[in-house]
Amino acid sequence: MATARTDAASPPVRTPVLIVGGGPVGLALAGELGWRGVACTLVERGDGGITQPKMDFVGARTMEFCRRWGIVPWVMPPATTAPTRRTVPG
Repeated sequence: MATARTDAASPPVRTPVLIVGGGPVGLALAGELGWRGVACTLVERGDGGITQPKMDFVGARTMEFCRRWGIVPWVMPPATTAPTRRTVPG
């Protein structure tokens, strides 16, 4: 059982699993534990604002997890129209 504080004035919070860092691995771990019914708390030192994503590509193995969790529509960008074929005179 881990103990965390939200700030100096608040009482400690007890949690079975404490995940430190909200990057791709921390978020994936929190998602997997939640999917399995394991309570957890994720802490991130940032203020919630995002200026540059920590991840810009989702690999095949990560997509396997996303399919299992049922979040593919949130992860995959909307389908774009297929590029048009152009004939070059010549």
